[in-house]
Amino acid sequence: GSCHYWNVCKKENSRKFPRVIFSTSHAMAVRTRQFTKTPIVETPFGVDVTRFSPNKQENGDVIRIGYLKIVAEIYGIEDLIRGFALLLEKTKNPNLELAIYGDGNLLDAMKVLAGQLNIENQVVFHGRIPHKDAPKALNTMDILCVPSHRESFGVSAIEGMACGIPCVVSKADGLQEVTKDVQAGRGILIFPEGTRSKKGNEMLEFHGGSFKCALKAK
Repeated sequence: GSCHYWNVCKKENSRKFPRVIFSTSHAMAVRTRQFTKTPIVETPFGVDVTRFSPNKQENGDVIRIGYLKIVAEIYGIEDLIRGFALLLEKTKNPNLELAIYGDGNLLDAMKVLAGQLNIENQVVFHGRIPHKDAPKALNTMDILCVPSHRESFGVSAIEGMACGIPCVVSKADGLQEVTKDVQAGRGILIFPEGTRSKKGNEMLEFHGGSFKCALKAK
């Protein structure tokens, strides 16, 4: 999320002061209000539903858990891979696959981690894809995971939900804004922002929930 000054300003002592600040998320607006008394209008991101829409690609017996984001610590990628390893250990299901779309400073390290956990045959690194190809990638997934430690808004989550993909997300502020209606199947909230369990029940429960959603989607 981000905040933008309205293009109508008043001049005072040759300086410009915004009359209104537009914020792309409630979480960002709350934080911005700590530093200014200028009125803030929330204008959330939207999704082009002519591009992001259900067009499910059949995966046969494969249950594909997907990640579409920068491969960086802040977005919980290590937790996701370790959690996936726990899920494989728990279920013994050879049809589970973790599809990771994106690049970043942890990409090489995460490939090494997958090898160390002996799950490299069930973790597929697709690398970075153009945004225009995101709808196609999302529609190959049975479930989308967004395990961010911090998130000012949940664009990737709403893109996934626009494609009809069940989403499992963290309780980062921005993600809570777009996945409030859990009962309607639009998203599942898991452990609090900043929690980084690598072996505890939180990650197992997280990915156990992912597995159930994937089965339901199938």
